Amino acid sequence: MRGVCDRDRGAHRTRMCKGKSIYMSVFVSDGARTGSVYAQLVRAPRVAGLLLNIDIPSLPDGYSFYTAAHIPGCNAVRCGENTVPVFAHGEVVYAGEPVGILIGPDEHVVRNLVQDVVVHTCAERACASEILCGISEGEPLAQKVAVQGDAETAFKRASHTVCSSCTFEPRVHYFAEMPEVQALPDAHGLHVYAATQWPAHMRKTIAQVLNISEHAVHVHPQQEALSCDGRIWFPSVMASQAALAAYCAKKPVRLSFSFQEYVQYCPKTPKITIAHRTALNAAHAVEGMFVFISLDAGAGNLLIDRMVAHMVHTALGNYAIPRYRIECTAFRSNVGLTDVFNGWADAYTSNALEMHINQLCAELHIFPDEWRVAHMKDTRETQRFARLLAYLCEEGDFRRKHAAFSMVNAVRKAHDTHAWRGIGLALGFQYDPSAMLARSGFSYVLQMTLHTDARIVVHSVPLSDSFKRVVVAFLIREFACLEDAIFFKSSDEAYGVDLLGPSVESVGMRVFARLVRKCVRAIQRQRFRKPLPITVQGSFNTAKKGQVYQVVTVAKSDVSVPDAQSEQCASKVPVTADTSGKCEDMNGFTKMHGMSTHTPAACIIELELDALCVQPKIVRLWFVCDPGYVFCEKDVYRTVSRSITRALSHVSVEKIWERARTPEYVIIDPSDTPPYHVTLLSSNAAARAVGTVAEGIVPAAYYAALRQILPISQNATHKVPFVARDIFYEMFSLSADDSL
Repeated sequence: MRGVCDRDRGAHRTRMCKGKSIYMSVFVSDGARTGSVYAQLVRAPRVAGLLLNIDIPSLPDGYSFYTAAHIPGCNAVRCGENTVPVFAHGEVVYAGEPVGILIGPDEHVVRNLVQDVVVHTCAERACASEILCGISEGEPLAQKVAVQGDAETAFKRASHTVCSSCTFEPRVHYFAEMPEVQALPDAHGLHVYAATQWPAHMRKTIAQVLNISEHAVHVHPQQEALSCDGRIWFPSVMASQAALAAYCAKKPVRLSFSFQEYVQYCPKTPKITIAHRTALNAAHAVEGMFVFISLDAGAGNLLIDRMVAHMVHTALGNYAIPRYRIECTAFRSNVGLTDVFNGWADAYTSNALEMHINQLCAELHIFPDEWRVAHMKDTRETQRFARLLAYLCEEGDFRRKHAAFSMVNAVRKAHDTHAWRGIGLALGFQYDPSAMLARSGFSYVLQMTLHTDARIVVHSVPLSDSFKRVVVAFLIREFACLEDAIFFKSSDEAYGVDLLGPSVESVGMRVFARLVRKCVRAIQRQRFRKPLPITVQGSFNTAKKGQVYQVVTVAKSDVSVPDAQSEQCASKVPVTADTSGKCEDMNGFTKMHGMSTHTPAACIIELELDALCVQPKIVRLWFVCDPGYVFCEKDVYRTVSRSITRALSHVSVEKIWERARTPEYVIIDPSDTPPYHVTLLSSNAAARAVGTVAEGIVPAAYYAALRQILPISQNATHKVPFVARDIFYEMFSLSADDSL
């Protein structure tokens, strides 16, 4: 066991790593440029159909309006074969789709003029399609099927069948700063300031929309502040809209969203329904399983192909299922754009599978931990999970509490005013999407330079501040340098590769952590043999035989060495080293890896329900995971704690409430975060990502504890989130049954 972190209501015993402003970027809104004009999007009415005409009021001097007709290049934002239009042209696909952008020097005047614009459409589409257990009236957008053995035969001879389904409601990304983009044209090109996880994609997209060279577009990534993977591709859409206005007007343009506009029109997670059907023999062993996954992909989702593939790949977890059939279909509808949230949708499949297993164990009256260990694959992961479960069940006294709560709840009456209690267990992985991204043609590059004055400069795609703190702690330990001598630079330039990949939540620890270690080792080997400065470049991509981590030494003549003054403003003005020259291959730094890595984790939640206030309360939460090699233990605790808070918010609080014309979205209050106990088990494995490790199992454990309190009927549909209103209706149904 490596360490334990407790979080009580009165104190947090995890120490925080002190951040330095030298590697903290600024928010987009902090750098308002003088002379910028304000911009606001003109959207189609709440009707989807043909776009007939746009009536524009008389605009004062200095105000302009641009539509798709003004785009000199391609009116599309692309990722693979999926596209999303910059502005609607000819057809309105969903309600609220942008049809143009209006700019002017006064923000209030711009907003008033937008209200006077009339968009004429001809309704030809029906309302948003409803998705129920894999059946939809919408158009299939993506589909994938995985089959092993004859599952139909297994169900014909099964002695017991368990069915369940789970529906995950749409979820909204919550940022510290609302989406904003600033586009500044000058004599040398176009400068774009935005909070993005994928500056290379933004740069390429703007160049294609404006039909200009990529070298004329300079993207300056700004502070992300826990983007939750919601800034992968949608900032490219906003940047293209602002860039078009700046390009046509020859003025700096500032485009920002209000909170109401963001919640109403920006991409949300898809509505996902996952149905499981399991065939069991007389010994309660699994003979076969059907898994049907249905996604409401909305009007567009640039990552939908990868989401569908990843959900099918992770649908069965680490369990040994001899025969199965997995079907995943994404349907098109007119509910707006959709996107990922902290990962690539594997948290949905993990939670749905664990909920199904908990229901299976409840129907068969089996201890959940015993069944899980008995049905795992015969791999190293099984030994890790057995170790995690053994420690966790002993720490949380799971078996005794599970048996006691089951007996008490079985004889409890619905009108009993005493506190009702339940306990739930779930385990799973945080999956790593880096292999999938590499196979899609993306590369990840990190460049590190050790200067003569002991300054260390790290060039890479935008990295989160938490991961930067991890890197800083590692560099201080390896080079014995000061924290003030370490600088990070985010660049939009591709280091001689076709396309840099997005900086998603789990890629940092999985990919960049290894690149940092390899770059440090390469510099240390040359430090006393070659004169400073020394620059090495690590890359992660796909070769013919698999995935390759490679480190090369960059020639000195190809590296621009900035002075100390330019280092202080590195977070605002990225400095890029040209690595197109010859590189000397460093032998011994090429390593082959498998498809993906997993971070095993397990969770137990003890829940108490107040029958009078209908308010669930978490008495205690136990969480254990195996993060592999740990660079900074304090940061791992902080990251896991943040993931637990987000997961609890998802399962119990977050829901889009449509009230009047303004939607509302509430997240968990930090003061409502329950006490939890986090344990890291020691391991000699490579570093694993933990940014979303709790979001794939905490909702399932929460739901299992709640369902032990409120018994569920067979074939019932689970819902996430499960808010107080749903609990009240469930209790009301139990009360009605008792009265009968």
